[in-house]
Amino acid sequence: MTGLLDKVERACMVIMALLFAEMLAVLFIQVVLRYVFNTGMSWAEELARFSFVWLTMLGAAVAARKGRHIKIDSIINLFPSVLRTLIGCALDVLIVIFLIVLNVYGFKLALLAYGQKSGALTISMFYPYLGFVVGGVLLLVFFIEYKVIEFKNKGMLTAEKGAEGNG
Repeated sequence: MTGLLDKVERACMVIMALLFAEMLAVLFIQVVLRYVFNTGMSWAEELARFSFVWLTMLGAAVAARKGRHIKIDSIINLFPSVLRTLIGCALDVLIVIFLIVLNVYGFKLALLAYGQKSGALTISMFYPYLGFVVGGVLLLVFFIEYKVIEFKNKGMLTAEKGAEGNG
């Protein structure tokens, strides 16, 4: 399973690089056209905005796989170890619930927007909204994978400490 997820992560990284390059190029051309030639492309900002949604959601998923999301734990660290563990587990459950809700309602929203066309690009709004669903599913899968690996590693550390104490 990890091999497949490695390939998905690599694909996300490639897509993110392409989206970033596309946003940079389109917005640079738009600025040059607007300020040098006093004209512009009506669709440039819309394309950049839709690309940014996809870039953000894919980036959040990759960050979840690497455990790179910001966590403020200064208050939690004041509690005893057992309570910190319980709070951490509760927060992980809340994150999974949030991601499930994001996916369910993101998919409903994407389906509702299927017939709606964007203003400048005149593409179905299903595709920009689908970024929330794809990113949300990847976030959920990568987050669960990260937590399973983290749990296994903590179990290994606990087993190693126990073995050291017995030796």
